[in-house]
Amino acid sequence: MRFKSYENFVNEGFVDKVKNFIKKVGEFFSGVGSKFLNALIHQKNKDLPKGVTFYPSKNDLEILKDNGVSLNAPKLKIKDLKEERFIDHLPRLDEAVIQTKYPDIGKVKDVDSKGLDNFIRDTLEGGKGVKPLLVWGAPGIGKTAIINAIAKEYFGENAREDKRLIEFDLMTMSPEDFFIPSIKDKDKSTAKGVRLPDEWLPVRRVDDKDAEKDINGPDGKGGILFFDEIARCSTKVQNVCLKLIDERRIGNYVLGEKWVILSCANRKNDLSDDEQEAFHWSSTLANRFQQINYATTLQDWTPWATSAKDDLGDLIVQPEIVAFLRFNQKYFHLLDPENFSNSSGGSEAWPSPRTWTNAAAALKARENRYKKSGTKLRQSEWDDEQEDILSANVGSEAASAFIGFKKLIEKINPEDIKLVWTNASKAPKWKATGDSKLQIDQIYALIAAACFQMKDTKKLTKGQADNFTQWLCLSGDAPNSIKAINMMYEIVPSLKEDDYFQGECKNKLVDKFPSIFNKEK
Repeated sequence: MRFKSYENFVNEGFVDKVKNFIKKVGEFFSGVGSKFLNALIHQKNKDLPKGVTFYPSKNDLEILKDNGVSLNAPKLKIKDLKEERFIDHLPRLDEAVIQTKYPDIGKVKDVDSKGLDNFIRDTLEGGKGVKPLLVWGAPGIGKTAIINAIAKEYFGENAREDKRLIEFDLMTMSPEDFFIPSIKDKDKSTAKGVRLPDEWLPVRRVDDKDAEKDINGPDGKGGILFFDEIARCSTKVQNVCLKLIDERRIGNYVLGEKWVILSCANRKNDLSDDEQEAFHWSSTLANRFQQINYATTLQDWTPWATSAKDDLGDLIVQPEIVAFLRFNQKYFHLLDPENFSNSSGGSEAWPSPRTWTNAAAALKARENRYKKSGTKLRQSEWDDEQEDILSANVGSEAASAFIGFKKLIEKINPEDIKLVWTNASKAPKWKATGDSKLQIDQIYALIAAACFQMKDTKKLTKGQADNFTQWLCLSGDAPNSIKAINMMYEIVPSLKEDDYFQGECKNKLVDKFPSIFNKEK
């Protein structure tokens, strides 16, 4: 076909047709940042290796859109990671029970959420000069979710920086995935060619320094390579990763200077972790990483659990669950090796931060379904159903304990609890004498009922603060008063910065409980 002019050629739409064809096969972009943009098109066309997911920056998506490429980018699982803001000398979680500390003392540094956050930021902002970071941790503590989202600062709506990330699910990958992802014909039956790493990984040929500008993204800032479960993938896959981690090379290609490496893994099975997976770890690989063990605590989790809300504005985790775990800390993370072994067939439900959050969602789903259908149950029936749902997520022992705790709270008259905040001298006491003395679980239920009555309060009035302080002093129970204060800090965060409570009220508590508050004098 002949065209009389360029305008006639354009009007016939041939330019757009050729352009769209080039986009379809994933060879459209060239120049600065082109490698990552073309990789996103490969992802859209499902040409990337299994187990590899690209998360583009906002700027990447805008460039694609401007060039006519519509891309539904995968979303990171953003999870708030808040710093601890608790009284320093409060009793900590019983780590001997929940087994989140690294058992071989002295071999790997244990860190809490604040320490984890600092190490990751150091790695991300230090560039290629900082050794890659490996985060160990017990199953169920949410390492992957935390690191994938790490730092909403980099990927959240109000991110300080706009970064990109490539996630490798190494358990599902083979060495060939790093070298020969297939390009298939339209019928998806036969491979018509292979691509080398530089067509989807942010790498360039060792001798092609000019290509550096093409592999660090359109903004030149690079991004993050995140290797998930590096200790449980095959040794052959580890060997491929080893070159990337140690020398930043894969074959005859070198990783872009602006890309950094993070990894995470569950600990080996003789540390009472997941015994269902193979474990491959060598001193050679270990020496290539900074290594830390994320020893999560209830104190790390509860600030998120008491404030995180869903799209409808409802709390994601029910207050009763938080209260129960606050006073029954052994159920926060309890992986029992005897019930989680190869000999038994493995993987019974057990409590962890992840499974408690899942249980909360399952409870809410059942409750919402009943509301929508108009289904009404007797309280005993609903208790039974709640216990079934919880058992399926956190195990029967933890579920039974929670239901018992919840029943105790429900027995307390809400009108009596209001007195804690309006007339403390007449409010229920927990240090009664004689036959009326409360059991420890009843004390916990009473404190929880009182504290969570203020869950929708943004700031305590002076009267409420005075009555709460008086109620604690009247108890004469220093340890449980501290727990009550700690819970209130989580439920009403402004109390930590409230001048009146931190001044007048705290002084009264110091006078009453000098042995507990002596470090603040």
